[in-house]
Amino acid sequence: MKLLLRLASYLVGNALGLLLAARLLPDFQISLIWQEFSTVILFLTAGNIFLRPILKLIFTPLILLTLGLFTIIINAGILYLIDFSSIYITIKGLPTLLYGTLIISVANLLVHWSVKLFIRETEQLSNNEIQS
Repeated sequence: MKLLLRLASYLVGNALGLLLAARLLPDFQISLIWQEFSTVILFLTAGNIFLRPILKLIFTPLILLTLGLFTIIINAGILYLIDFSSIYITIKGLPTLLYGTLIISVANLLVHWSVKLFIRETEQLSNNEIQS
C-alpha cells in the first residue's frame, strides 16, 4: 500500500507542480488536453522514479560539495529532457526552466509530506486499535 501511495504522490505532485508552473510562468507552456497532459506527467514521474536516483548516485560528490543544491540542476535536467522530447510542453529560457523546477519540486515536497503524515497517522491509529 505504501508503494501505491508513493506512486500516487509522485503523480499528484508532478501534476500540481506542472499546473502551477504553467499558471505562474508565462514562458512555461503545457498542453491541458487530458491525454497530452497525462503523458507529460507520466514522463516526469518516470524520470523522477528511474533516472533521478541514478543521476544522484553519479553526481553525489557535486551534491555534497554544493550542500544539496545540485539536486536542483538534476531536476532541471530531467525537466529539460522532457521538454526536449515532448511536443506537449514548451519551456522558453533557462530562468523559466529553473523557476519551473523549483515550483514542481516544492509541489512534490508538499504532497510527499502530506502523504507521509497520512501514513504515519493511519499507522498510529491502527497500532492504537490493536493495543486496545
